[in-house]
Amino acid sequence: MTASDAYALLKEHYDGYHFCAQSPDIYNPFSLLSAFFNGSVGSYWFETGTPSSLIRLLAAKGWQIVDLEEREALDTGFDVPTESMDTPLPMLYQAGYLTIKSYDPESTVYTLGIPNREVSRGLSEGLVRLGCPRGWGR
Repeated sequence: MTASDAYALLKEHYDGYHFCAQSPDIYNPFSLLSAFFNGSVGSYWFETGTPSSLIRLLAAKGWQIVDLEEREALDTGFDVPTESMDTPLPMLYQAGYLTIKSYDPESTVYTLGIPNREVSRGLSEGLVRLGCPRGWGR
């Protein structure tokens, strides 16, 4: 594998986090360092302890992976205190399962989405383990 191919593979799996409208791309440091240490790409962060309660909440609300691809929200819809949550959206954003994909300053609407392949795959596998319908993943 060339260096350029390795960079692209790491970007696809671990990059894509944004925590404000003008954020630069941020890699998941735990997964990136784990990949370097192990010499292979894997689902290191997701395997360290995705709460099964989060996966069950998604399933209970009927949310599918495609519902998380491009989710529009105002900042009040995803940047709220834990005790005020009535939807999985804030938990998903605050825990790193969703990230800011874009921001429209005119409408003040954020588009949230799954940051990278590691998170997409982990969510899909978690839902499958719960026996959710096929087709929930990529």
